[in-house]
Amino acid sequence: MSYRIAGRLIKNEYLAIGVLTSTAAIAYASLGGGSKKAVATDKAGSIVDSVKGTFKSDDEEAFVREFIAKAEKEEAKH
Repeated sequence: MSYRIAGRLIKNEYLAIGVLTSTAAIAYASLGGGSKKAVATDKAGSIVDSVKGTFKSDDEEAFVREFIAKAEKEEAKH
């Protein structure tokens, strides 16, 4: 049996192969993983993004560092 697609007869075997191939390609692409940014640790051992210019101001950077330090202290208690 075959189906008429865009004016052409296409056999079931080719449709099945196309579906399986496209499904495998989509799964492979989605499980490939994203880009991995380099991560460094500062003197206190907290995780800091190594990309410069991430923060808009020095106050923002100080706030984030303080927040991470507090979270690590609370995590160490548990």
